[in-house]
Amino acid sequence: MRYFLVAALFVLAGCVAAPEPSPAAPHATSALELYRQALAARDANRDAEAQHLMRRSAEAGCMEACHEYGLWLYLGTYQPRNPEEAAGWLLKAAEQGFVDSQLLVAQMYLFGRGLPLSEREALRWLTRAAEAGSAEAQYRVGMAYDEGVGAAPDPIHAMKWLKLASAQGHLDATYHLAVLTVEGDGSLPDEGRWREAAALFQQGAEAGHGPCQLALGRCYERGEGLPRDDAKARQWYEAAARSSDTKVAQEARNRLKR
Repeated sequence: MRYFLVAALFVLAGCVAAPEPSPAAPHATSALELYRQALAARDANRDAEAQHLMRRSAEAGCMEACHEYGLWLYLGTYQPRNPEEAAGWLLKAAEQGFVDSQLLVAQMYLFGRGLPLSEREALRWLTRAAEAGSAEAQYRVGMAYDEGVGAAPDPIHAMKWLKLASAQGHLDATYHLAVLTVEGDGSLPDEGRWREAAALFQQGAEAGHGPCQLALGRCYERGEGLPRDDAKARQWYEAAARSSDTKVAQEARNRLKR
């Protein structure tokens, strides 16, 4: 149930680049300069200096430094992992509106790593990031309402957030929006729901999304939402068979053997 929250968050935690500093206000110049110096020391492999400068910048209130220093502690970049200490710094950045910190804080609440286990708190931080415009957070909030993580299942809220994420080009959101469209709320007949879903699958498939390619192939194979067309079904199965998603690729290959 929690795959939607953890998968990309580990990607975020593992390879997020250091954020560019926000425009400096006069009173924040010192903290931002320390942050820049810390990044320069990090890039020059002066590890002890980088840690010292980043902590000083974070203590001076630099939002980006709070996130970066917290991330180093969470990942164990320079010393053994310390999720509890990391949580304090990441919360400081999250409370200032730093979206990457909000996403990571949500993960920490969801799995009880450095923060108390709380699906409700995880959803609250995801919602803050979603309201700030993060497509990734919008997708995860949509999935949380669909799966009942942190709140009772709510298909209306799920659709709302998935539509927002999909509109920003989030292809996983497009796929799940199509799936929920098929499930429907009774406002459209089966044929109408499948037409809308097929259009969403097509959108994702043309952008290279493996699950959408597989789903679109099935639409063509079965004549659901689109005229039945075995040649087009095969075309999209062949595309899905090249997906980096191993389960999708295997299912596509299975269908090609039929």
